Amino acid sequence: MGTNGSFTVTTTGFPQDPITETGTLPSGVTFVDNGNNTATLSGTPAAGTAGTYPILITASNGVLPNATQNFTLTVNSSGVACGSGHESVFKGQYAFLFQGFDANGAVAVAGTFSADGTGKIALLAGVEDINRFTGVQTSVSILSATSSYSVGADNRGCLTIATSSGTSQYAISLGSLNGSNIATKGRMIEVDNNGTLGSGELRLQNSAAFSTGAVSASGNFAFGAGSPLSSGGVNRFVVIGTVNLSNASSVTGEEDFNLNGQVDGGSTTGAAVPITGGTLSVSNNGRGTLSLTVSGVGTFNNSIYVVSATEFLFMNIGAQTASNPLFAGSALKQSGGFSPSSLNANMVLYSAGICSTCGSGGGPGPQLTIGVVTIPSTNNFSFTGDQASGATLTSPFTFVGTYTVDASGRVLITQTGHTLPGLAIYLVGANQGFFASTGTDVVLGFAEPQTGGPFTTASVSGAFFFGTTEQATKDVTDNSGVANFNGTGTISGTSDAAAIGATPMTSAFSQPYSVTNGSGTPGRGTIMNNSGTNVNLIFYIISPSKIVLINVRGGGTANANPALLIGEK
Repeated sequence: MGTNGSFTVTTTGFPQDPITETGTLPSGVTFVDNGNNTATLSGTPAAGTAGTYPILITASNGVLPNATQNFTLTVNSSGVACGSGHESVFKGQYAFLFQGFDANGAVAVAGTFSADGTGKIALLAGVEDINRFTGVQTSVSILSATSSYSVGADNRGCLTIATSSGTSQYAISLGSLNGSNIATKGRMIEVDNNGTLGSGELRLQNSAAFSTGAVSASGNFAFGAGSPLSSGGVNRFVVIGTVNLSNASSVTGEEDFNLNGQVDGGSTTGAAVPITGGTLSVSNNGRGTLSLTVSGVGTFNNSIYVVSATEFLFMNIGAQTASNPLFAGSALKQSGGFSPSSLNANMVLYSAGICSTCGSGGGPGPQLTIGVVTIPSTNNFSFTGDQASGATLTSPFTFVGTYTVDASGRVLITQTGHTLPGLAIYLVGANQGFFASTGTDVVLGFAEPQTGGPFTTASVSGAFFFGTTEQATKDVTDNSGVANFNGTGTISGTSDAAAIGATPMTSAFSQPYSVTNGSGTPGRGTIMNNSGTNVNLIFYIISPSKIVLINVRGGGTANANPALLIGEK
């Protein structure tokens, strides 16, 4: 959009007359028959015309049958550069989960679609669920004729998803390639200027798990989900817990939830809230439903999108109300028995919550925390990291305390100096689990084992794709892109960004970085501005192929709305 382009159609054989176009073109673009076996599609798309435009080109000479060809013209959002020519890296069936905001409040979209490796999607499968403050739509078909994608040589690109409810365009970054050079993961942000902003993830699906039996056979899952801070009357909500899916017609489990600082519906017992019933059903297109009856609260209906037999994405498909807030997240199969010794090594913990007055204009803002949990002895822990509360950075941010672990994998954490647990984790496996707070910050996060130490600047090298995750408030700038760490102190790459009141744009960067193996913060890294005078981003190495980052500074000033980002190879 805003950029001039030209495309020439050429016919062969007998002189063809005329060459015509059927379909609606965006304002500013024209189709002209040149009269010499060629026609030209050209022009500068007008503002507000981002989207896809299916057209049919017909050539005839009055003797032979007409020759026809279908084309899809894609108009990108202003400022976002969509690469092409590397579409083969995006092939297979993908699940996606997107969360963000529109003018009315929180938004979540989850779905599945097939990508054919040439730029076409939803030819074999394509459906999504949409939950907005103004209403919910389920099983909405993705229209293959007006949906498409492109991918450049750096594995960045654009994805257009069209349904009867409208068309959305996303900047995407892809990676975690398998042995067939196919992307198994990706990040996405919306860049179409249609009034919705947010970020999400893409996951290659395993169709062998597209049945109720395949998922239920995995048994116990830990899960975590949350909602952005809504401006539509329902505020931030997070939930973590476990479910046993082995009996698909009678699901059970337990959970802890936090709505605006009220934990477990106001319970003061410290016990988890039982999940007393529910049902699971998975269709052969990878979409399913999961209902959960929570004791004393009610029944919540969710759509799920199966990644594999041991993982699925999910979102609440009930209308957003004060007692049924929007939430969306993921579930992972639990492995092994659980005891205090399940925490026995360093973990990188990263989380997003809200602070009531630290944001723009003194309103709510993001409160982001990343760092390392160490276990000096069983039932004792120490955390050292960085916390950004709006533009205020606390570094180091530290606390110590004790913990307990029950057989379900529920971990209760009590900080030294406090009498009641203030944090909880539901373990997926040893040193890994979904994390939430019991305070008014309404934190949701994840803890992962840290591997690859001792750490130096050379510990992070190669190409990473990255994107915003857990966007807590609407003023956060969403980013996705690719970054190359050269292993000796320079990071370079390309980032796509979208924010309220700004034109989505693509920008290149090249900056210095370094990594330390300091006491309490092993694998902590910093990315500086070009002059090397200020820290722009802080990151922690989770493994040689995964990092987590906070952009604490931008444009020379402290970032009042920092974002939490995940980078993976």
